Amino acid sequence: MKQLHFNYILGPESLAAVDGVSARPGALQTLLTLAKRAESGGIDALVFRDANNAGLVREGCAFLPYEPFTAFAALAAATDRIGLAAAVSPRTSQPYNVARRLATIDHISRGRAGWHITPSADQQQEQYGDLSRPPVEAVAARDAEFLEVVHQLWDSWSPDAIVIRSDGRVKVNGEGNGPIDHRGHYFSVKGPLDVPRPPQGRPVLFHSVVTEDDMDMAARFADVVIAEAMDLEATAKFADEMSLRLKSHARDRADVRIMPVLGSTNTCTAEAVTERITQWHGAGIIDGFSLAGTCLNGFIDEVMPLLRQAGMLPEKTGPSTLRERLGLKNLYME
Repeated sequence: MKQLHFNYILGPESLAAVDGVSARPGALQTLLTLAKRAESGGIDALVFRDANNAGLVREGCAFLPYEPFTAFAALAAATDRIGLAAAVSPRTSQPYNVARRLATIDHISRGRAGWHITPSADQQQEQYGDLSRPPVEAVAARDAEFLEVVHQLWDSWSPDAIVIRSDGRVKVNGEGNGPIDHRGHYFSVKGPLDVPRPPQGRPVLFHSVVTEDDMDMAARFADVVIAEAMDLEATAKFADEMSLRLKSHARDRADVRIMPVLGSTNTCTAEAVTERITQWHGAGIIDGFSLAGTCLNGFIDEVMPLLRQAGMLPEKTGPSTLRERLGLKNLYME
């Protein structure tokens, strides 16, 4: 039986998702407790949703008080199996910085890093000092070029670049680590990357889909597609459309995991939630679900054992890269 995968989306409400953690801003123990609870419960990945902006802070709204790269570097050293997908928008960053930071987290975590590709509002871009935004019709093209450059940087190290000598010392055989010499419409990047190629070849790319442009970008680049919460019929249409778009980019449906947001389960019994998941699983249109909100404890304790009994989850999950855990091919040799 095909097994399901589960992500947990970290947002402002996540600070209350696990009993017994401090919600004090900046308390690392908050995230450590949540990450270890999710890992022990069988969640495949934590996906950071970095929707913060200065307006939230001024207005007193809920926000997640962590910068994702720094927080996930700490979590990578304190966990063993769970994937860690840091959120960053191509519109508030530069390709080289994103490539080296994610490659570093992939090394620290021994192949568990991911990148949650998120859009950004104009206000967020202004926070980062970006006042030279392309016109709306060119945003998708800029985002696509950004991802292409990041991929080129990860691929700029040859598979045999790291040489372990007979005395145990390590050296770099840099003959295959050539510059990428990218000269595009929006970016000029020389390379190669100054961090060795990630253990996974490329960290897993998560893409949240809200707009038509999001769907096309996800079909072109994403490994995991996070769709909004929908009913079964709407999700089936979404999966069919995604399959068509994947083909237009010479990709196969097997290359992507479609994981819609499950939706609220706070008022449902474990049996009702399990029945809903079983129905979707039986339809064969999705590969798992993305969880959000404050129900993590209850889902792990009450729903996941029922899914495991039904054969939809593995009994045990050993250490592995995130790509292996999600059944995606390792891209190191490509």
